[in-house]
Amino acid sequence: MTKSADCDDAETLRRRVVRLEDALAESKTRLQAVIDAAPSLIFVRDRDGRYVVSNREFARLHGLEPQDVEGKTPYDFCPTDVAEGYIAADRRVMEAAQSNTWQEDITYKDGTVRTVLATKFPVLGLGGDVVGVGVVSTDVTDLERTDQSPSPQSKEPLAGGFVHRFNHLLAAVIGNLGLHRDDGGR
Repeated sequence: MTKSADCDDAETLRRRVVRLEDALAESKTRLQAVIDAAPSLIFVRDRDGRYVVSNREFARLHGLEPQDVEGKTPYDFCPTDVAEGYIAADRRVMEAAQSNTWQEDITYKDGTVRTVLATKFPVLGLGGDVVGVGVVSTDVTDLERTDQSPSPQSKEPLAGGFVHRFNHLLAAVIGNLGLHRDDGGR
């Protein structure tokens, strides 16, 4: 190969890396915009229990910005026994590769008790393997008080539809991360 051909190849590769980085940034921005628009607490943890994505509402609850949540674990936010329970539930969802929806009362730091409808679901990579767990937790306290809460039969399809769409969007981001890494992370 000539020096000119090598330069052309390097420039082509450089432009491809720039396009991949732009696509990755755009995918991440879109995902963040979608989850930040939701009034629910939304986050994703990897197989090691580290937060890889969170929305503004989740970060706000902990007095942080979403980017400040990344890399932390439930142990950074909760008492050890509570964090261990979350991690154990994550493992069950990942091993079964099935979502789980439940309703529970949560006591916040200020002593306020709120009722939430939570869905924990496996997050799939592009190859279909489970790469983490996602959670969408919606405060339904006011619905419970007015007896307008969704029936148990209606909760699962609603959560399942959201999980399906969220997984597709997240897979695109994960895929772009993989492409970015395959190109040496440039």
